[in-house]
Amino acid sequence: MVKPISKNIIVEPIVKETTEGGIILGDAQEKKPMGTVIAAGNEVTLIKSGDVVLFGKYDGTPFEFNGTKFLIMQEEAVLAIIE
Repeated sequence: MVKPISKNIIVEPIVKETTEGGIILGDAQEKKPMGTVIAAGNEVTLIKSGDVVLFGKYDGTPFEFNGTKFLIMQEEAVLAIIE
């Protein structure tokens, strides 16, 4: 696994392929910028692994590890924790 340092977190984006009514979404459909925190750096104070977070549409640097897509971003990029 990749371990973030400092105030960085690794987020696995939540990709919703269908609406609540069962309609299949295409690539043109805007996706909500939400994800599950996979790992947090040693200086992160408010966010922990397993939290579902909301972040800005253009926040984070995408990367792929073992075939899974992730984002790495600073703790400050998180707008809210969804409980």
